[in-house]
Amino acid sequence: SADPKTGKIYFVNTKTKKTTWKIEDTDFAKPTPSLNDPDVRGDWKRKLDAKSGKHYYVNTKTKATTWNVKETSFAEADQPKAVNDQARTESAKPATHPAPKAGEVRGDWKASADPKTG
Repeated sequence: SADPKTGKIYFVNTKTKKTTWKIEDTDFAKPTPSLNDPDVRGDWKRKLDAKSGKHYYVNTKTKATTWNVKETSFAEADQPKAVNDQARTESAKPATHPAPKAGEVRGDWKASADPKTG
């Protein structure tokens, strides 16, 4: 929800009605399942074809499917070691929480915007 005086985003627990300014106190601070799932990268999910024993990939937004890993977010694993080392270094940085958009819901929490500051 939005604070009408400041326009800042605050968070409302839709079950308990508790409010907070701190994203850390909400489900927005928790990693989304795809961040911890080795079979999910970006919009792509890796699945195993039981008949062939090979992986295929499904785009969770477009519903497109492909057998070609190079057409997916999983292609990063095929990049040279230096690129992967840089990615590992960047992932070791302290976690930051992306700013949610007003109206976005995660778990029991809804983000809202203050109309004056957005």
